[in-house]
Amino acid sequence: MDELEDTRQISYSKKISKNALFNLLGSAFTMLVTFAAMPFIVHRLGASSFGVLTLALTIAGYFTILDMGLGTAIIKYLSEKKNDSNKGLEENSLIGTALLLNLAAGAAGAACLFIAAPVIVSIFRLDSQNLTDATAALRICSLMFFINMSSAVFSAIPQAKQRFDLLSAIRTSAYIIQTLGIVLLLHYGYSLSSVAWCYVASSTFSMIVFLLVARTLMRGKTSFTPLFDQASFRILLSFGCYSTIAKLSSILLNNVDKLIIGLFLGVERVSYYAAPFLLTSWIYRISIIVAPVTMPAASELMSLGDKQRLKMLSIRGTKYLLMCSIPPAVFLAAAPELTLNLWMGPEFALHGSAAMIPLVAGVFLQGIIAVQSMILVGAGKIKLMSNATMIGGIVSVALCIMLTKPLGIAGAAAAYAAGAATIAIPVFIYGCRLSDVGFREIASAAFLRPMVAAIINFFFIIAFRHMVGSLIELIVFACASATVYAASLFILKAVDDDDIAAIRNFIPKN
Repeated sequence: MDELEDTRQISYSKKISKNALFNLLGSAFTMLVTFAAMPFIVHRLGASSFGVLTLALTIAGYFTILDMGLGTAIIKYLSEKKNDSNKGLEENSLIGTALLLNLAAGAAGAACLFIAAPVIVSIFRLDSQNLTDATAALRICSLMFFINMSSAVFSAIPQAKQRFDLLSAIRTSAYIIQTLGIVLLLHYGYSLSSVAWCYVASSTFSMIVFLLVARTLMRGKTSFTPLFDQASFRILLSFGCYSTIAKLSSILLNNVDKLIIGLFLGVERVSYYAAPFLLTSWIYRISIIVAPVTMPAASELMSLGDKQRLKMLSIRGTKYLLMCSIPPAVFLAAAPELTLNLWMGPEFALHGSAAMIPLVAGVFLQGIIAVQSMILVGAGKIKLMSNATMIGGIVSVALCIMLTKPLGIAGAAAAYAAGAATIAIPVFIYGCRLSDVGFREIASAAFLRPMVAAIINFFFIIAFRHMVGSLIELIVFACASATVYAASLFILKAVDDDDIAAIRNFIPKN
């Protein structure tokens, strides 16, 4: 029996490792594309126009609150019913009801955004040309919003089925199409509105492919016809309402700062803030590569009552997350001005580097609790999660309003870090408690060795950063830094035999 349980544990760990690796490879590729294309896009548009585009996308992002957490609810309930033989009809009604609600909310939100666009952009300090461009961009983004809302249910299916290989491939392909389209349009002299249409094209591509993939994964058992089922509506809404609160809190924490900067400091400062925010967001993106694969897994394990594998999921997921997140976090914290100067130019280094370190701290704090967050959501403890994130979001917004005007974008970054810390502490404590992991146990198994390796890596960067003088050298130096970190992990035995076995078992088959 123990041998059978060990075999099941190894098999499950391999599945989680594979899913995380697929996400990691796809996201790493999009990061490289962004890093290469971003300077060209920003300088061709100009700081003001890029700030306008950032604000338009940010405002459109606020309306995703209308999703009501239905995508997350679909992932949870389909994962729980993975081993249920009497599931076909209920799956059809859940998916059809979620699709109907999202279509209705998407249409309502898009209409409101389109009509209110002139009023929304009028609150910013824009000249007449930027005002016209911002209105047009926001109206185009309203269409993108509707398409994304329609696509949310389809994209939840691969996640519920734990097919993150497909999810990563679709998202990476759509992002490449979007970025290459923007670069080509700007190269041939097209305007901000044309750039906004690229986002619409990318979203349309994703929606179509996700629909086709979802139909295949459901094996014809689901018609994907919008319908209303009262029982399904109650199930989805009971979970989704708390997910909506969590999403609102995320918007408060991650997006309102740009709006406040635009109101108090002008659209150019939004650009100077967006560049370091984008770099640091890659740290969080790593966490949302590793963490989402744990949510359907946690739902399945909780439904099976398998506490032992849930505990291992918590420890290993947190450790993998740390090992992936630390290298970029340490590098950006140790060389903020150098990185911005060589990547975006001296103007961005002058105005944006002060925001880098608090942004790194805030994003890293958000990242290290991502696995515990997904375990809480997967276990249905969304109320606790939503309460913590709401408090953190309110703290972030309040401090941002107070600090942005006197301290500039550094004040907004500090407010972001404070909000992230407010969320991180309770979520991490309750996530560990739910998975029956003691603080000393997770500190020893997941934190200790990766953090020691991080300290070694930090001093390596400090010692040799003065030798870097070009963007190519910066990239090489970042790779060398990551290599030093990886070597430190192996020397400190942070990567154990089970981790190595999972990697070896993965490589030959793929």
